[in-house]
Amino acid sequence: MFERVYSCLTQDHDFGLVLLAAFICTLASLTTINLLQRALKSFDKQRGLWTIAAALASGIGIWSTHFIAMLAYDIGMPIAFDMTLTAVSIAAAVVVTGVGFAVMVFTTFKSRYLLSGMIVGLGISSMHFLGMKGLEVQGYIAFSPDLVAVSLISGLILAALALDRLRHGLTIKHILSASLMLTLAICALHFIAMGAVNVVVDPRIAIPEASVSHAILAIAISGGALALLVLSLVGAFVDQHLARRSLDEASRLRDYANASSEGIVRLNPDNSIADSNETFCNLIGLEQNKLKGSSFFDLFQDNTAVSALINAQNDTPQAPLEITLNVPNGEGIPVEMRRKTIAHGRHNVNVVLINDLRERHKAEARIRYLAHHDGLTELPNRLVFNDRLEHAIAIGDRNKERRFSVLLLDIDRFKDINDVLGHKCGDELLCEISRRLKLATRTSDTVSRLSGDEFAILQENLEQPEGAEKVAQRILKQISEPFFLNGQENLISVSIGIAFFPEDGTTASALIGNADTALYRAKNEGRATYRFFEAEMDTQLRERRTLDYDMRQAIANGDMYLYYQPQIETET
Repeated sequence: MFERVYSCLTQDHDFGLVLLAAFICTLASLTTINLLQRALKSFDKQRGLWTIAAALASGIGIWSTHFIAMLAYDIGMPIAFDMTLTAVSIAAAVVVTGVGFAVMVFTTFKSRYLLSGMIVGLGISSMHFLGMKGLEVQGYIAFSPDLVAVSLISGLILAALALDRLRHGLTIKHILSASLMLTLAICALHFIAMGAVNVVVDPRIAIPEASVSHAILAIAISGGALALLVLSLVGAFVDQHLARRSLDEASRLRDYANASSEGIVRLNPDNSIADSNETFCNLIGLEQNKLKGSSFFDLFQDNTAVSALINAQNDTPQAPLEITLNVPNGEGIPVEMRRKTIAHGRHNVNVVLINDLRERHKAEARIRYLAHHDGLTELPNRLVFNDRLEHAIAIGDRNKERRFSVLLLDIDRFKDINDVLGHKCGDELLCEISRRLKLATRTSDTVSRLSGDEFAILQENLEQPEGAEKVAQRILKQISEPFFLNGQENLISVSIGIAFFPEDGTTASALIGNADTALYRAKNEGRATYRFFEAEMDTQLRERRTLDYDMRQAIANGDMYLYYQPQIETET
């Protein structure tokens, strides 16, 4: 059986034209597979256009291979072709292979590549046998059924295997192997089927005059087919190059988007997520493939506010929206959201820019904290102390039985510590004293650093004066414990002045001033102690300060002179 095929190929064909047919077939297969892979990578209308182009390339390639191979076939008598059947054969090749390609490109079932290849095999066989039907000779053409069956099976199997190669990938390796397999399918079907041909000569049958000479037809076919296939192949490669450049550009743009500190999300018209950058994926803790297609609104606690921002008219001024982003671990992340409308292809799409506000909120909280606390000791500052003192006074004005105390503390000889040990040790001392003051007081008491080495304590809801005295004693005991500064043990003391509301004042300035007067008395009476404010303290202090002022003024005005200064020998 195969001896007939071999004999037909070697004895009845011009080998040079056979090589030309094989070359055109290879070029057609390479063009077809290249166009197919463009169709598989495209979307929407472009996918259909590339599929049609692949069908045209394959149909013309099969048709050209057939007729050039027929030109190489020498049966020892003139031959011609019926133009109607010739046109029908090429149409069959284009339509049937196009159906096969459409099955592969537009369906998703697992075995579609094999089915598509088998349909393409049917297209090859339909073209061949319709072409043979249009062959006109002086006699009759008969076929050997066994070789016809082998040719059909070979074409179907090889075409199915050719397109199944594309199932494994669209790399150069897969494209070349698929092209080679498709070339074998076309050539195997043609030359095996030609081995099945038997021509019975009948001189009574004449070739119609309307038929076209095989030489003229061969020249037209080979020239037109080569031109069309080369142009198709070049067009496919140019498009592939442009697509690669487009992908490279898209990759660069994605790299720029991923480098942004903002989360970037592109939305579909139905407000589902079409794409997002790495910043947003990292923020929400999900991979991009899990985000695609999900509802953007479902990511936020307040859908109404997000919808209003996304659906607002472009000419409407929009302030950034602060909202909480839900993440899979249950955490709510504060974010700032802005919307932009950009052109994407032929449509305008919404792009959302999202900023993580956690660091900003931390910074703002830190600023608020520093505005109300001492930066060194982290105790409430003078602003907070005065505010709480005013609040306590307001409550006391409404509740006449309410009493509270204000304690002012001052570190004894703190300047000497700074001068001898340095300001770093002075700062360490202030922090340690702050810690001990909190240990000696209740959590409900306000312990504040007013300035330098001056501290204040506001005690509410405490039995007075016994409660204030016990607190003062605890403070003195805590402070009397040694301090270790610069590797040395140091003994430190504080002086405390205490004033009560409402006995010693009903305003903040009066209470602080009288506590300061009591503190002055404690320092004058030996330090490391506490004193309660007494009315005569204020009188004595005012008199002393008045005398001090008058003496300084007298010296400045020349009202006081030194006439005599005793000279004393201490030994006698």
